[in-house]
Amino acid sequence: MKDNKYLYFGYLLIIGLVFYLMNVFTPLFCDDWHYNFIYGTQTQIKTLGDVLYSQYLHYFSMNGRFVPHFFVQLFDGILGKGLFNVVNTFMFMAFIYLISYTLRKEYKSFYISSSLALFFIFFFIPAFNNCFLWMSGACNYLWVAVLLLSFNIVLEKDIKNKTLFPLLFVFGIICGWSNEATAFGLGAGYFVYYILNREKLSQSRVVALIGYYIGLALLVLAPGSVNRALGEGHITFEIGHTIHNMISSLIAMDDIRLFPFLVLIVLAFLFFKKERLNGFFKDNLAWLVAIVVSFIFVLWTRHGSGQSRFGFELFSLILILKLLSRIVTKRIIPTLCNVVVFVISVYVLHISYLNYKDYTNCLEQIARTKDGMVLTNTVKYPSYFERFLIFYTWAETMYVHSPYDNWIIQHFQKDNLCFIPQRLYNGIINNPEKYLTFDMETKEPYYVRLLENAEVNQVKLELYETNMNDLPFYIRPFANKLERYNTNEITGPKYDIIWINGKSYIIVNKHPMVDNRLKEIVVE
Repeated sequence: MKDNKYLYFGYLLIIGLVFYLMNVFTPLFCDDWHYNFIYGTQTQIKTLGDVLYSQYLHYFSMNGRFVPHFFVQLFDGILGKGLFNVVNTFMFMAFIYLISYTLRKEYKSFYISSSLALFFIFFFIPAFNNCFLWMSGACNYLWVAVLLLSFNIVLEKDIKNKTLFPLLFVFGIICGWSNEATAFGLGAGYFVYYILNREKLSQSRVVALIGYYIGLALLVLAPGSVNRALGEGHITFEIGHTIHNMISSLIAMDDIRLFPFLVLIVLAFLFFKKERLNGFFKDNLAWLVAIVVSFIFVLWTRHGSGQSRFGFELFSLILILKLLSRIVTKRIIPTLCNVVVFVISVYVLHISYLNYKDYTNCLEQIARTKDGMVLTNTVKYPSYFERFLIFYTWAETMYVHSPYDNWIIQHFQKDNLCFIPQRLYNGIINNPEKYLTFDMETKEPYYVRLLENAEVNQVKLELYETNMNDLPFYIRPFANKLERYNTNEITGPKYDIIWINGKSYIIVNKHPMVDNRLKEIVVE
């Protein structure tokens, strides 16, 4: 069942068009504003020399991801978001193609493997927005994945032409010097595989792998990486703390999907079709080790972001697709997957466009505001679809006090910025004398209260007693022993003070233990 190559590349172009529109509707966010400047300075990047100097400072202060962050700053400071949208689209198309090429022995049809891969990527890879759409994230995860899949394909080939060896060596360095969340685990996988299969170590593979491990050493042993890991406590060598940290990190991994699914599908094959797994573990040893090492690495370093799971989730996806090739042989299933992705993507594009409109409106307000006030319009959508959207400000940040809190105000040369949801602003205007509750769809909920005196030393939330009869029956027996139900006061909630129409208001983040029990906001 071979594909018509023109139809297949037409299929990739359709994927690219949808992805391009998603990129266009994705705002700049957080690090995108930060990397517009030479690292550690307030000087905006203008030249390639500025990018290299910034990465020099970054390498010794922050981390060793020279390759992805070079591209982030190249586009951020010189080439621009518009060109990035185009290049990132081709990177995503290449990503889908390279996954299918990696699976060419399992699937005769690239259309089938690409369709299945797209479905799993679209719905199951954690933090789709941060890994594929966010400029800083895409360079760190999508682009690195393209590099590593390309390196894996090159490594499969026994290249006899020695004039290509210098290029193999340099390419290996580039691939290893990318992102520790993916490159480290895959490097461990290659090491174990070729130790056990030394007869497969041709000269070209040795050259490429030497380059890869040099790049990996430059990545992991960068002064910035070491200082950050040890200084900020991401890594500890004390056994008790290590075990505690890994358990806490494991509990927080409620966003992983593909790794658990791989475990389940392997168990199903072992139980029902054991003979179909003959040779599977041996042939895919490098991927299996990469999954385990990447998973342990994330646990050990306590990275809690969705994108930190990208490495072992990607490697799990490859093995899932390899196993599914033994079941999925007809085009009807991948075609249904494409229909579902297309239908959902239409809605995603709609809410992405609304989010982008709010973003551009806010940029216009930022450019002309005198007092720093910016009114935002929250996009309404089911919470699941947050995985496809990038917001231009932190959800929990309303008031930005200085350029060091948010580089967007340094870019626009403002003293401060205050992002206020339009509904919240209207509520304050309509009811300025008492506190209100605002449950914003994509922002933190807030309590609002007029202040008599703008000087605030302490804020407390006084609560009514919990009505135990209102609690679910399975919580009542031990509710009295839980702080959230027996406390009558919360001290020190996060808050900001804003000025509207010459009056000061305190904006207090709604605390999860409060629910509907708020009695009074006490300001001292």
